[in-house]
Amino acid sequence: MFEKKYNDYYIKLLNEKENFKEVDKFCKDNKDYFEKIERKESYLTGVKEFYYETPKNIDHKDKILIGVYKNGKLMCIFDILHNYPSLNAWYIGLMLVDIKHRYNQNGKNIYKTVENIIRNKDGNVIKLGVVEENNIAMIFWQNQGFVIIDKVKMNIGNEKRNVFVMEKKLL
Repeated sequence: MFEKKYNDYYIKLLNEKENFKEVDKFCKDNKDYFEKIERKESYLTGVKEFYYETPKNIDHKDKILIGVYKNGKLMCIFDILHNYPSLNAWYIGLMLVDIKHRYNQNGKNIYKTVENIIRNKDGNVIKLGVVEENNIAMIFWQNQGFVIIDKVKMNIGNEKRNVFVMEKKLL
């Protein structure tokens, strides 16, 4: 479905059996996200969530974990739900760019590549949530054409947090 070379990136599906150690190392190297945004003491909880966490009433087969590679190195992980919250909608649960590749257009280029894949798979809208305190992510997603459509309270870790629901309609 996703495994092939796109522009400068090689994109492949990740699974726990084949990629756990690689995803574990990636999360350890990027634990700042888990500590600052998800307020988790351990990135390991995040690794398990990548593989198993889905909203209620969502079939696990609609959860897609994608690794984005450049020159053989894992640069980014996407946690995506297909047909959520509606048919032909795609929901980005997380886009985590390696700390060494942030702030130099890599995130933008990686996102645009994945957006084009979703567009070619009949996606008509991409949705996501941004924790209120994550100003850097808010600016990033707005620069990619996402708009805020709602503000909700969500359980993140052990607390309820304000989350902006955002979407981008694909033409």
